[in-house]
Amino acid sequence: TFFIYEGNVFVNDAFGTAHCAHSSVVGIDHKWRVAGHLMKKELDFFQKVMENPQRPFLVIIGGSKVADKIKLINNMIDKADEIIIGGGMGYTFLKKIYGISIGKSLFDAEGFKHIDEILEKAKSKGVKMHFVKDIVCAKEFKNDT
Repeated sequence: TFFIYEGNVFVNDAFGTAHCAHSSVVGIDHKWRVAGHLMKKELDFFQKVMENPQRPFLVIIGGSKVADKIKLINNMIDKADEIIIGGGMGYTFLKKIYGISIGKSLFDAEGFKHIDEILEKAKSKGVKMHFVKDIVCAKEFKNDT
C-alpha cells in the first residue's frame, strides 16, 4: 500500500515490495519518503524474532533464487532450530542433494554452487533442514495434467 500526502510525501506500507526496484518504489520523485505504520509493525516484529526468538524456532524460506537468499539462509542457520526450504528454490536444493532431474522447473545455477556450504553450516550448528518431498511432474502445464 502506498500513500501520497499533499503531493510531496510518499508513505510506503508495502513491506513485501519495499526491497524491489519497482517503479512505484524507486521511480517516484517526492521530497519525503517514509515507512508507514504497517511497515513499522513488520520491522518491529522482525527485530523481536531476530534478537530473541521463541523456541523451537522454525524458519520457512521460499522464493525462486537461492543466490538472492544465501545471506538470509546463513543468518537464519545461526538462529533457527529447523529450516524449511520451499518454493522454486527447493528444486535447486533437490537437484544438488539428490541429483534428481528437475526438468524445466526453476533452477538457480549461482545458488547451486553454495548449497554444500549451506548444508555443512546447518549440520555443524545442529539445524535440521527440510526440503519438499512430494513433486508432481508433467510434460505440459495444463489444468488436467
